[in-house]
Parts: sequence; C-alpha cells; structure tokens
Amino acid sequence: MMISSKDNPQVKALKRLIHQPKRNDTLMAVEGVHACQLLLKHQVHQAVHDWRIERVWVGSAALDNEEIQALLSAAVAQGIKVIELATAVFRDISSLEQGVSIVFEVQRPQQHAVPVEAFSGNVVLLDGVQDPGNMGSIIRSCAAAGVREVWLSEHCVNPYAPKVLRAGVGAHFGLNIRECVDLNQAVAQLQQHGVQVCATSSHTKHSIYQHDLSRPTAWLMGNEGAGLSESLLAQADVPLTIPMVVGESLNVAAATAVCMFEMVRQQRAK
Repeated sequence: MMISSKDNPQVKALKRLIHQPKRNDTLMAVEGVHACQLLLKHQVHQAVHDWRIERVWVGSAALDNEEIQALLSAAVAQGIKVIELATAVFRDISSLEQGVSIVFEVQRPQQHAVPVEAFSGNVVLLDGVQDPGNMGSIIRSCAAAGVREVWLSEHCVNPYAPKVLRAGVGAHFGLNIRECVDLNQAVAQLQQHGVQVCATSSHTKHSIYQHDLSRPTAWLMGNEGAGLSESLLAQADVPLTIPMVVGESLNVAAATAVCMFEMVRQQRAK
C-alpha cells in the first residue's frame, strides 16, 4: 500500500502523533533506523514492556536501504502492516532533519500502579523535569546504571515525546517509566519499606562520596529552574551535594548521571 497525499487521514493522524503527542494517546511514534532496531532487539529479549508495533511507515526512497529492508522483513514476519509513503509526504511528517525514512507506530506502554509495597531496589523520582533532552538523558543514564524504575511527577515532560525518545537512544524500552506519580506519597511509602531517599542540594556540605549508598536508594531530582520542591526536599532522608571545583551546580541530567554511577560503584563494592 502506497500513500501519496498529505491530506490522507492516516497521514494526518501520524503527523499529529509525531509533532503533538499527548499523554492520553494510546499510540506513539518511534522514528529512525537506530531507534526501530533497538525496539525490535528489546522485543526479542523480552524487555519490561510489550511495546507492540501496530504499523510500520516507510518512505519510498528508503526501500532500497539494506537496514530498512531488514526492519521491514522483521515486521512482515510478525504480521505487522507496512505502509509506504511518497518521499515528499514522509519528509512532511517526519521530525528528523536527516536519516532514513521509517517510523514504527507503537502501543504506548500502559500505566500501572507504583509497586511500593513490593519494592526493594533503586529508583529515580523526577519532580517537574521539563526539558526533553534532559528527560531523555536521565532515562539513558538510569538504564546504563541498571536503575529500572523512573517515576515522574505530573509536571514532567511527556517521556514518550519524540525528542525525549531520541535523547534516550533506546533506553526507554528496558525501563518502567511511571507517570503522574504523587512523589510525596511515594517517598513516604518508600521510607516505610526501608528505601533511603536522597535529594541533591547545593545548600549542604554532605557529599555523595561521603554518604553510604550501598543499600537501596531513591533519588529525588528537581526542575531545571526551580529545583526540587521544598516539601520533597524536607521529606528526604538526607540532602547531598556533588563537590565541584568550579561552578555552583550541574544541570539535572548531568547530576543524575553522577549520582547514579556513584551509587552503582558503592553497591558493587559491597
């Protein structure tokens, strides 16, 4: 099947999904060869989410590309519908300035209750992180550090928006990302179940390198401009700082990465 009109209702719906995704969408768009390859890889290895692919959209000019052909073969083998778009139409809907033309239309992961009662691992709690690049980088750092739970307040950016997905470089596919979480309630419940809650702050001298992070830890990370809310900062077990030679603070994505890997270092050395 080949579509050559920008006015096709399915094309319009896909374009809206790419450029104006909403939290209540049941579908999401995964763009680009690399992201689509990573999604298929995680499906094979039975990642946390099912991430069911509903349709594959491909630009006519990309059909001779070997990587595209491999992706299309994998899709067809799973019985997934492949829709060809005229090159000009694909360029009109895509958010990518360059790269090979392919989009997977995927079921957005379902939201499940936060499993605090049975939780005993590490978790990152994000309070109002708004920048898509920061959100994607945080998700990528969490995956790299083996932190599988990322909980977001209602004021965070949509974690499945295309810019966030691109910044995450496939890390989304192996994580539990829980949205619109009441972080104050979650912190209280985590503390009741023996998980220590740490908050980063520039107003303390207690360093992350001095604190014992060898047991299950929850990290509170705040908004790019306003930082962590006062109520959450007060609720944390301990405020910690990242020692710096120059400057007052790191941005939230860099700070999260530093904290994650210091925690991993201590927990592996235990």
